[in-house]
Amino acid sequence: MVNHHKMINAAIATLATCAMLLPVAGSANANESSNTAVLGAGYTATKISHPNAGLGEDDGIVNVLNGESTDDLTQGSAERGQNYSWSSVGYGDWMYVGTCYSAIGSTLKFMAKTMSTTYASIKAALDVAFNGELFLDNGENHSLLLKINVKTGEVKIIVNAIGGEHAVNGYRAAVEFHDKLYFAAAAKGQPYLLEIDPKTYRRDTPVVFVA
Repeated sequence: MVNHHKMINAAIATLATCAMLLPVAGSANANESSNTAVLGAGYTATKISHPNAGLGEDDGIVNVLNGESTDDLTQGSAERGQNYSWSSVGYGDWMYVGTCYSAIGSTLKFMAKTMSTTYASIKAALDVAFNGELFLDNGENHSLLLKINVKTGEVKIIVNAIGGEHAVNGYRAAVEFHDKLYFAAAAKGQPYLLEIDPKTYRRDTPVVFVA
């Protein structure tokens, strides 16, 4: 039997959470032509992802093509789930970033378990509340490790979505140690460290898992 009161409470809690995560309107003065926002106190923020797209359009750090993430931004469309940097560390001209795919969706999945309801039910309620405009995944997880050139804005995927026994929900922290980079993987099973050697790493280099 469906507990409608619990479902309503879950939806209200979800809406409150999403409201806190959404940016506050008017907090920045956006320049549409340059994709630069004036933040005050001498700071500005410039959108480097899909720089030819206007502010407010669908965006993501990388693109998605046939359900797979790609750093070829001439293919597919902006992957909206890849918009949350959960960890990052700089090395040379590159910023190495671990994403948390569909951050709001990940939060809602956790909330669904604690409220004894389903993610699908909460997603359906939010689709109605936001008229389908709020991006929520359908249960998949595509968290990535990627690097962004701080001078050119070029993006390269380092480690694509990991499945199987090492399936990862996101990369929670990053640190440089002895010229190697370590990312803390929030895995579905046992958390682990993932090691990247920025001097020698190539796309076909086997991933090193550190217990």
